[in-house]
Amino acid sequence: MIRSRMMRGAALVAGCALLGLAPISASALGISIVNVSSSGGNVAQLADGDILTIDLALENATGEQIFGLSLGAFGYDVGNDGNLANDHLRFVGGAVASSAFNSTLLPGPISLGGLENIRTQPTQFGSGTPFNDPRRVQLFDGVSLTAATGDGSIDVGVDGQTVGSGDAHFRISFVAVAGLTGLAGNNVTLGFGVSQFDNGAIGANGVLLDFSDATYVVNVVPEPGVALLLGLGLAGLAARGRR
Repeated sequence: MIRSRMMRGAALVAGCALLGLAPISASALGISIVNVSSSGGNVAQLADGDILTIDLALENATGEQIFGLSLGAFGYDVGNDGNLANDHLRFVGGAVASSAFNSTLLPGPISLGGLENIRTQPTQFGSGTPFNDPRRVQLFDGVSLTAATGDGSIDVGVDGQTVGSGDAHFRISFVAVAGLTGLAGNNVTLGFGVSQFDNGAIGANGVLLDFSDATYVVNVVPEPGVALLLGLGLAGLAARGRR
């Protein structure tokens, strides 16, 4: 049943994209980063083995009618080629909210009236086949015959509290693979939202809604041993050049 609903939701989003439906007028519908932490203490620069954790929240300030939503995380697969060998960040886990854009909050807290998320955890796709199957993490897939119009604030987040009180809809973690980077390190741009892989937000009459993605740039630096070897190698080449 879950697989069937997931396929229907993906087909609905992909179908709207293939039909080339024009977005409706701009709205405040989107996703934002609400917290970033690192096991190494530096959220802007990661060393080998550091785990970067990002919390994200959905927003619908203008109360758009939403009948479907599929969104994910992408960009950690460097070059979008699905090849593990050249990645500098690897997905390690996270958590997702069970629903979004609810319009009713009951004690508990329990949220009702929104889109149900068929994802019970962040789900990575991609077989690792170079140039064919880029990897990404799907965070939300849900469709409904009735519109969800909540602004996201009363949704129950990953820690069991409402998003409006400081909780998040999604938490996703990546580990740095610094040994695979160059001497100066690599900037990796992570993306969160609907702009990749036929994801989208669906409004009334199947129209694709404008949706604001979020991005986060982090620098992955080489592990000391790799940096030392590369530095010695460059120094050796420079010395040979002076002879």
